[in-house]
Amino acid sequence: LDSEARLRNLAVVSRKDSAAYRVRSYLAAQVRGGRTSIAWVWDVYDRDQQRALRLAGEEPTGKNGTDAWASADDVVLRRIAQAGLTGLGGMINGTTPGDAAPATVPSGNGPAIARVDERSPETVASALSFSAN
Repeated sequence: LDSEARLRNLAVVSRKDSAAYRVRSYLAAQVRGGRTSIAWVWDVYDRDQQRALRLAGEEPTGKNGTDAWASADDVVLRRIAQAGLTGLGGMINGTTPGDAAPATVPSGNGPAIARVDERSPETVASALSFSAN
């Protein structure tokens, strides 16, 4: 993360220091059909601790096996950092990721990470997508 941030001239500071934005990240590893992937979400919060942006994606690891976390190597983590920092840089510069792939709905045969009740029409949901606010 630090090396990718330096390439983009974004300062990464410790939790104790003042910052315009804070990022909270979540990772989920899964094996589906023998293929391993790491799903990721970055929630970006402003100084008032209000979520300003959510970035998310899924990175295939290219490795097979039963231990999904073992395949989360430096290359996979760098790709996640690149994607997240590209989206974060777009927010800071006032642009949104225009070339982002549309959200895909995962197949129903994998582990449930989140669920939306289909009977609730006022609920809006998207799977692994970009959303502002």
